[in-house]
Amino acid sequence: MIPSRQIFDEYASNYDRWFDEHPDIYRVQLGMLRDAVPHNGRGLEIGAGSGRFSDPLGIAYGIDPSCGLLKDGKEPGYRGRAWRG
Repeated sequence: MIPSRQIFDEYASNYDRWFDEHPDIYRVQLGMLRDAVPHNGRGLEIGAGSGRFSDPLGIAYGIDPSCGLLKDGKEPGYRGRAWRG
């Protein structure tokens, strides 16, 4: 397994929790991304993870090599729409 993928799989459950515990950082990062992402409802997020950013940015499609993060993204209450393609 690719080492970087293993890290994200191993710590997948901590990813969204970290942003939940640091909401100010999340809001700042989301704001910076809003300025960079087209607002036409199209796009593909590379490294979509759990979809934490793709949903509020209106990005409908995403891919990620981490099965752990994508699995978290498909759980009930999921914030976005990310999957492995």
